[in-house]
Amino acid sequence: MKHRFLKHTLLLLTFVITPSALLADRVEQVSSPNGNLTVTAGTDDSGHPYYKLSRRGQEIITRSALGYLLTESINDFLDNDFDVSFSNISEKDETWHQPWGEEDAVRNHYKELTMHLQRRGGLRIKLDVVFRVFDNGFGFRYVIPKQDCLRSNNKDITLVISDEKTEFNFKGDLQAWTIPYDTKAYEREWGKGPLSGKKWECTPMTIEANPNLYMMLHEANLTDYSPLCINNQGFWDDIAHFKVQLVGWERADIPNYQKNHLVYTDYYPFYSPWRMLAVETTPGRLITNRVMLNLNDPCKIEDTSWLKTGKYVGIWWTLHLNDFSWSETDKPHGATNNNTRHYIDFASEHGFEGVLVEGWNKGWNGMQPVVNDLSMTESTPDYDFRGLQKYAHDNGTSIIVHNETGGYSKRYENQMEKAFSLYQSVGANVIKTGYVGDFLNTGGVDDWQQLPHSQYGVRHFRKVIEEAAKHHLMVINHEPVMPTGLQRTYPNLLSGEGVKGQEWNAWSTGSSPSHTVTIPFTRGLAGPMDFTPSIFKFLEVNGDSRPHTTLAKQLAEFVCFYTPWQMAADKIENYQNNPRVFTFLENIPSNWEKTIVPDAKIGEYIVTARQARGTNNWYIGGMTDANARTINLRLDFLKPGKKYTAVVYEDGDNADYKENPYPVIIYKKGVNNNSVLPIKMACSGGFAIQIVENYDVEAAALSWERVSGGRDIKDGDGVRFKMAVLNTGDTDIPVGEVISAHVLVDGVAPFATVVYKGGLKRGQSVVLETRQPWTATTGAHTLTATIGYGFRLPGDDNASNNSRTKKINVKPSGEEGGDYISVRGGYDLYIRKVSIDEQSVPVNGMVKFVAEVVNAGDQPAPINNDALLGLGFRIDGKYANSDLAMWSDHFRRELQPGETVKVYVTGSINNPLGPNSDKWQAASGYHYVRVWVDDVNRLKKEVNESNNIAVAIFKFPYDKQHLTTYSTGDQPDDVYNVSTGIAEIITPADKQSSSTSRDDAYYDLQGRRIGTSKDNLKRGIYIHKGKKVIVR
Repeated sequence: MKHRFLKHTLLLLTFVITPSALLADRVEQVSSPNGNLTVTAGTDDSGHPYYKLSRRGQEIITRSALGYLLTESINDFLDNDFDVSFSNISEKDETWHQPWGEEDAVRNHYKELTMHLQRRGGLRIKLDVVFRVFDNGFGFRYVIPKQDCLRSNNKDITLVISDEKTEFNFKGDLQAWTIPYDTKAYEREWGKGPLSGKKWECTPMTIEANPNLYMMLHEANLTDYSPLCINNQGFWDDIAHFKVQLVGWERADIPNYQKNHLVYTDYYPFYSPWRMLAVETTPGRLITNRVMLNLNDPCKIEDTSWLKTGKYVGIWWTLHLNDFSWSETDKPHGATNNNTRHYIDFASEHGFEGVLVEGWNKGWNGMQPVVNDLSMTESTPDYDFRGLQKYAHDNGTSIIVHNETGGYSKRYENQMEKAFSLYQSVGANVIKTGYVGDFLNTGGVDDWQQLPHSQYGVRHFRKVIEEAAKHHLMVINHEPVMPTGLQRTYPNLLSGEGVKGQEWNAWSTGSSPSHTVTIPFTRGLAGPMDFTPSIFKFLEVNGDSRPHTTLAKQLAEFVCFYTPWQMAADKIENYQNNPRVFTFLENIPSNWEKTIVPDAKIGEYIVTARQARGTNNWYIGGMTDANARTINLRLDFLKPGKKYTAVVYEDGDNADYKENPYPVIIYKKGVNNNSVLPIKMACSGGFAIQIVENYDVEAAALSWERVSGGRDIKDGDGVRFKMAVLNTGDTDIPVGEVISAHVLVDGVAPFATVVYKGGLKRGQSVVLETRQPWTATTGAHTLTATIGYGFRLPGDDNASNNSRTKKINVKPSGEEGGDYISVRGGYDLYIRKVSIDEQSVPVNGMVKFVAEVVNAGDQPAPINNDALLGLGFRIDGKYANSDLAMWSDHFRRELQPGETVKVYVTGSINNPLGPNSDKWQAASGYHYVRVWVDDVNRLKKEVNESNNIAVAIFKFPYDKQHLTTYSTGDQPDDVYNVSTGIAEIITPADKQSSSTSRDDAYYDLQGRRIGTSKDNLKRGIYIHKGKKVIVR
């Protein structure tokens, strides 16, 4: 599909032109669309450009400087001696849609002021400052236009920025959360303190001014520039003075290199990133603020249909626990064929879209790669790259390809095209990049080492994203520059790390209880964050290392930390040992329609609620710091008039993150938009809730077949099971909602689990097929298929129809013929086999059917001229009288116990073949024939009437290998016919108000005429005018 374009756009443009003689003390002003925020900008008497920001008349940012300092080819101060040559104001209002995100639709409504500056003397360089003012924030950027003074010898000259003079002067000594600028990979806990105590800090910086004013300072659309840091210039006159501080890089090709070379450009117009401030009334609204995202360019990927969201597992946590090694030379190696298949099988069984495997490629040595051996295309001898990718795809999942560079950025760039082409050729769609180390190695003269958060790093990471997009690869970027909303422009950039994540809980003293309730308001505001949540076993993770949370809080992290590809990070054995709690991770999606934060206090607690994309279903997570607390959660965000079921996972009565972190209470409760849920959170605890609309699904059919084809099951055969799940409720089950099923053989633990997330409209069915075969053993067995076991279908308000049981009788491998179970106390007619009279096949493609019928009872079947052995045949699911129906009525004597007789079709109705009406004109392809023995119930005292149907599959042109009879034990269901021709769903109200023609007969699924009025129909499925009708 193409990505959706703008719904609506409003554009208003106003120009203000003033003669330069009148430009002293020029002041421009623009307010947000609703007047909440106002930006004032201009120049003073000395030509210093400045700006300030107010909210409803109260200054937030006082007068703050703008400008640049240039060096080298042009040595000039672009922070004074300016005139405002002219300005223009415009307004834009549009709504755009995200292929993935915390919400679908994003409104982009702002007023824009462009202030055109020009130096009064010297080269008279022009500099534009563009302000965009939203109702809940603002941003500004510099633009250096194309101009003659920046050209030499018909070429644009290289401009070197040695300082950015931008200031952010905040009114008051406000509380703020930051991390120092030199934090490696931004992996540190965010510290709270007054602005006066801050130093050289990274952004985002989150500020609490008062109970009704919260702000976030950051940048947007970081392109070909050095990432933003801010430096405290001092606190005086009740003003906290901060200035932009950029990180430089080395360039051997620039003469007279100085350490203050921060940004280079040799093209114009040159655009700086946006400096932006989100302004909100609550901390929760900071999380849903989209000013940063709106300041980025629209999507540059024309076809976004290949972009997907998902969840994944992987061997990552086992590497941090030292269970396995990244390196093939350090045993035991983690990335092996057997280990990877083990994780693929788990992902397939539980509906996870990906498996992350680290250490698969050549060049690893411990945790650091060896640069000369590092390859992104060659796998280690114990890892079959292509074979495992195929195995993953065959099982409905995929392998996330890990690219750890060790910081050797240039070597990685040299391999990208070849590597990405390989990944695309095998169907991979996600890569995870890593840059473990303090520097990026450029591979140039003297192997220059650049900081990742420099202009060089920004350029490198952009190359990776753009090259990946060409090959339809999505990127999870570890050790990144701080995100700035680039996912709007390149939505194949899924997430970054840039956070003190879960791994620190494996090999350090771990993060404090307040860390997880702080980062949603700090690092999380910069964009999707790959924290790797949801560890289930952690009291003794690695010596004294462990997560300082309860188990319920680990579930909440999956909701509160956003990324479109979310990792369930623990060892899969720990999930298998706690399936009830793991159900929440199975059910939760990773793409959202809407996000709200009903209640939060930075560093203390947070409650996040997310509506699943395209549905009315919600997922809620809540976390607290080291203090236990109780909240009353109002569900007023649910759709009015709808009935929902909530499944709540909350801390148990004695839960405590230090000594007893595991107790989780799980319960279901009916809710609506007037409900209020009292929720308890233990110390460093939390909760998770799944809320879904009520619906009803039925285990409508259960079938089986040999792996090699056919249903004549014998000892040693591999057998796969198929289940038809029918939505018989009033509500469509949306795409992404998990429908899971399992099969038990003789009541033992689940033999096979199947997960389906493709959606199911009311009246429709889906066939779920097990992937792992069961090895049949001689004797009678009971098969039980159950859907929605545990809490896997929480919205199903009728559990009575969620299971289906069948008998299967497996014969010794040497016996021929279909299988049946002998009965005592009477006669029992059973169809052993349905086939084609092979002599009829060559006759103009016309075929004649034959069925083998056995008396499975211990007494003769009283067949005679008055009570003949009648068989009915229906082809390709045609039931109604107007369709082709065939029969056999030539057998008219007693059938002895255990005796088998062949009966042939003797006639038909509505058959255009005339004298050959006992035959069928075969059409190419696969067909199925349903056969009833004793079709009109002449034999009244048969012991078992439930096994009188058989189905056969045929392939034409005739292929004997594809002729199979489904006739073992109980009759297997026709799983593919459950959803064929649903005509209507009849509710009790329909019965009371309906009128039916006397000629409109209803039939049951055995073809028996029930009546002409829907008023007397019992709950079930019927055939009416050749189509299925569901009666409630």
